[in-house]
Amino acid sequence: MSARTGTNKDRSIRHEQLIATLYGGNRTSNSGAHIADLGDVRVKQGDRESQFLFECKTTGSPGKPAKSVLLNQFTKVAEEAAQEGRQPAMSLQFFAPDNPLAANDGYVTFTLRLSTDDVELVRKAGLNAN
Repeated sequence: MSARTGTNKDRSIRHEQLIATLYGGNRTSNSGAHIADLGDVRVKQGDRESQFLFECKTTGSPGKPAKSVLLNQFTKVAEEAAQEGRQPAMSLQFFAPDNPLAANDGYVTFTLRLSTDDVELVRKAGLNAN
């Protein structure tokens, strides 16, 4: 059974398929709903085990565009990067010493990039790894 066009489920499936296509991965048919098959998209590189496990989150719709402080901040970074001919990236850091992802200093740090820019970087790294 497929989702009706324009529904939240339809937008989620399209998002997952976009990520699977960009990264050369496979979309989980149950969209991460099955206890033994968590996550939305798995990406394998060569004969290595899963390189990436994506959880995809979709916000906004044509009738109700997303409003997000993070999106506004990243848009500003993208505009500044474009002026210099660079790709935008943003680093987010949270002090959460009890989080299992925290480094020894108690911070969880991650990087936000446009998926299309990230795919380009991942593909180059994959080619250089062989």
